[in-house]
Amino acid sequence: MLLRGDGGHRTRSTPGKPDRTPPPTPSSAARRAGVDDRPDRRRRLAALGLVLLMAGAAVVRLRRREYGRVVADVVYILLAASVVWGRFGPQPF
Repeated sequence: MLLRGDGGHRTRSTPGKPDRTPPPTPSSAARRAGVDDRPDRRRRLAALGLVLLMAGAAVVRLRRREYGRVVADVVYILLAASVVWGRFGPQPF
């Protein structure tokens, strides 16, 4: 049976069912838009970005001749590199 819908256009109505479809959920809208919603990839890139950031900080401190603070930067680089190895390694965690 054809009825007039809310927008003035003809819609096919089934008794007991709503005339409209439910709004899309954020995850389905993201999938349709081609957005990668897997958090693992972002965590890997975040860990790698932290290694690069700390390497840049170590370079700046070396150029400023702040040798005492370079040691702390190297420790941070090693810690972040272990996280990167864990994320990209053979058995990522």
